[in-house]
Amino acid sequence: MWKLALVGLALLAPCPLAAQEPQRHTGPHEHGHGAINLAIEGNRMLVELRAPGADIVGFEHPARSGEEKAAVAKAEALLRAPLGLIALPAEAGCRVETATVAVTGGAEHGHREAGHSEFRGEYVFVCDRAPAIRRIGFPYFRLFPRTGELDVTVITAAGQQAFEVSPAAPEIVLTRTP
Repeated sequence: MWKLALVGLALLAPCPLAAQEPQRHTGPHEHGHGAINLAIEGNRMLVELRAPGADIVGFEHPARSGEEKAAVAKAEALLRAPLGLIALPAEAGCRVETATVAVTGGAEHGHREAGHSEFRGEYVFVCDRAPAIRRIGFPYFRLFPRTGELDVTVITAAGQQAFEVSPAAPEIVLTRTP
């Protein structure tokens, strides 16, 4: 069933017809605009993050200087700590099971190809009480202030919901709880 939720997340996340409210869907790469997809099934939650390199480190070319390489390393470390990116209710009792981060395009270490870079994170949480996840906050904006907004898609057994969060409104309230 977990794999089915992941397939559903991959298929439905970009679909504007499946969204709870009208959204402005962006192309694959827009500075200032990232995306977070969450799938909650049983006591597990998968979170996928995509963000332009310009939002995360301020550039998209290959890291050349020591300062740029340090910025990429710092960003990777911050992204490997998902509880600093999203705030889950304490009563849900969620803990990180796995956290992986990848950089594609130009910003990662030693990449020779020019172009747009993107930071990606994939996180798996195990929660003692997933139904307690009714609100999700995004302290992500404090860590990466170049980001203007995130499209957030949440899939649970109760259905799919879509949100847009920003530094001014960094929290979502689920109307269909897990």
